[in-house]
Amino acid sequence: MNDPAESAGFAKGVTDKDVRKIGTEQVGGTGTTRYRVTIDVDKLAGTGDRAKADQLKKQLGPTLPMDVWLDDDGRIRRQQMDLRVKAPDGAASGGPQRAEVRTVIEYSDFGAELDVEPPAAGQTADMTDKATQQR
Repeated sequence: MNDPAESAGFAKGVTDKDVRKIGTEQVGGTGTTRYRVTIDVDKLAGTGDRAKADQLKKQLGPTLPMDVWLDDDGRIRRQQMDLRVKAPDGAASGGPQRAEVRTVIEYSDFGAELDVEPPAAGQTADMTDKATQQR
């Protein structure tokens, strides 16, 4: 859900009736229009597997709210999702049964040349296991 490379796939779950204009805002010094969209979980990228789609719907609900800020060229400048995730079936008892997560992704420097090096392993953490452990 948090892979920026796949975030554009969420647009596959949006139709015209699912979009509401919120207003205009500056994002990173660029004028944008903010929209609130409702994403149909069944239409999310990668949910071609019925069992996977059903599990997502159990954990997230049938739809997801998302705000997007588009610039004058129609590019996403910011994307925000507020999720309320239920623990999967069979999760350890006593652990958290629900989590609230806000994900904000900002995009900039379109077309810029990049020289990117991944961070050292000691500077990263996989939070998946921690999210399912007891408090």
